[in-house]
Amino acid sequence: MIIKPLCKYFKKCNGCTAQHIPYSLQLENKRNRVEHATGSKDIKVYAGHEYYYRNRMDFIVSKGQLGLRGINGFVQTDECVISDKRINDLLQEARNFFKDNFPDSMRFVVIRATKTCSISFVCKDASAMSIIQDFAKISTADNVLIAYGSESISDDYVVLKGSPYLLEEFNGIPFYYHSQSFFQNNSEVATMMHQHCHTILKKYAPQPCLLDVYGGVGCFGILNADLFKSVIIVENAPLSVKAAFLNIKHISNGSVIEADARQIKKMQHGSIVILDPPRSGMDQKVIQALKEVKPKVIIYISCNIVQLKKDLTKFKEYKMKSVALFDLFPQTPHIETMVELAL
Repeated sequence: MIIKPLCKYFKKCNGCTAQHIPYSLQLENKRNRVEHATGSKDIKVYAGHEYYYRNRMDFIVSKGQLGLRGINGFVQTDECVISDKRINDLLQEARNFFKDNFPDSMRFVVIRATKTCSISFVCKDASAMSIIQDFAKISTADNVLIAYGSESISDDYVVLKGSPYLLEEFNGIPFYYHSQSFFQNNSEVATMMHQHCHTILKKYAPQPCLLDVYGGVGCFGILNADLFKSVIIVENAPLSVKAAFLNIKHISNGSVIEADARQIKKMQHGSIVILDPPRSGMDQKVIQALKEVKPKVIIYISCNIVQLKKDLTKFKEYKMKSVALFDLFPQTPHIETMVELAL
């Protein structure tokens, strides 16, 4: 069955490739892929809104216009139907201000919207500073920044309005994250993911220590701190580490270590370990360290189903206790999976 896509840029934009497929069938297809990767038939599926869910969009500036990468090149865009509606509002605000004549030095416009909103203008030099300052005076965004570099985020930035940090909230706990660093793009389904993880960990509580590896700004560790004597957040991205130090203040039994995941053998051994590695998966040295440390339980969160399948074969001494699929990216083939492994 084929349905009419909601987006007028479908098959022009390079982003969503599944809008012509009914959402129920998208979820079924993703569930089948998770079953194939894990071998489990008992898979819990979590999903939220099909559209208007993304809390971050990276728009490209090309020849004075704002848009997205297309199948055949740049596509000028005035709306994105998978983006939070506040992002679309700020997109229009920027387009109206610059009147489709964005400065030549500008490369990206990154818009984020959670509890607070930000716009980062990524430029190759400071020549657009004055006009961006004028935009900051009229913008409804909480934060306006100018960043320098060739990528859509940069640690070389200037705050023109507000703060470099944005605010999100999970299960009643506020979390700060940096506008120039990674954070989960679907707040609704991320909340479900945190609730599911807490339900798993309650089965093993109380435990001496939770080691949250690739911990980012500390969400998993902090949200489960009530189940452990101590919580250790391990992260090596400096901007995320700074945010984690802000967030860890919400609990009394937590600490943050700025370190590569490969160094976990040198740390206090966690009786339970949460792993949320990047798309490339875990380094072989991290896997070897885990096999030596032998935590009682491993919660493995993966955004790469192919890499997940490869990594699971390296933990044959563990029994797979549960598998859950979180559809953080509707209308796309991307899948987030949480696997519970126990000795």
